[in-house]
Amino acid sequence: MLEKYTNMGDAITSARFLDEAKKQEIDLRIVGIADCHVSGEDGGHVIWKGEDLKENAPDLVINRYKFGEIKDRINTYTGNTFNNIGSFNKYLSKGAQRSELSFLWSGEKAILSYPKTLMIHRLSDVGENVKLIRDQLGFPVVAKGLLGSCGAEVTLLDNEKEVQNYLRIWQENKNAYAEEERLFQKFLSDTEGSDVRSLCVQGEVLGSMIRKGPSGDFRSNVALGGTVKETTILPEIREAAKRIFEHTGLFCFGLDLLPDREGFAFCEINVMPGLSGIEEATGRNMTGEILYRIRQECLHK
Repeated sequence: MLEKYTNMGDAITSARFLDEAKKQEIDLRIVGIADCHVSGEDGGHVIWKGEDLKENAPDLVINRYKFGEIKDRINTYTGNTFNNIGSFNKYLSKGAQRSELSFLWSGEKAILSYPKTLMIHRLSDVGENVKLIRDQLGFPVVAKGLLGSCGAEVTLLDNEKEVQNYLRIWQENKNAYAEEERLFQKFLSDTEGSDVRSLCVQGEVLGSMIRKGPSGDFRSNVALGGTVKETTILPEIREAAKRIFEHTGLFCFGLDLLPDREGFAFCEINVMPGLSGIEEATGRNMTGEILYRIRQECLHK
């Protein structure tokens, strides 16, 4: 299982996978991308803690790390890869998320609404972007990084000055890993710091929960102290999960929807969902179910 660091076995979701894998007699290990390097004359061998992963290829790879050449190389060593988002990147880059996923909210078969959204490049003109956000989205506005998790890169900007400062700080970021693009989305006041998270595996919704953020926080992430409660799996959520799986091939994902006056608005697809909240809300062993399905998928290939 690919994570950022090898020592992430104490992280809640990673620990659950390791525990359930042991119960199902699966030899699952965490390979930290940050603990690997590429070696060999052809540059194709990934070395992890002295072990050549190309020579000792894994039977399967579960991706819980999103990007990078090392991650991509490891995924070529086996025919059994799960949640390798290489094929999903087109939905996340250059504004494509809006159009590539439009089968959810446009046309005669639309099932969700979509908050007005802009994709902005880091090095584009700050003044022009402030005007664009003001005229098309209004204030407050939600700024989202594309590579963050646990709500860490989601910010609510209340006015024009805050947007301007945010854009300038982002533009001046000289970090080699600074995101080149970010989403800016109209804030839906009806959400009141809550959303609906559904865990989807192979296009099937295993469970849905309402997440409610801490008092004063518009974000509902469990990692930030949000509370959870199981809710009914609605037909439109089942249909959305099915369509997303058919179009992206994502084995497992979290589907986040925002309550609005007309039903639900699309928020995002989480390709590396945490599992503690949904297991707490539903009382079901979701981790064990995911591993069982992965095992069956490998056995029937």
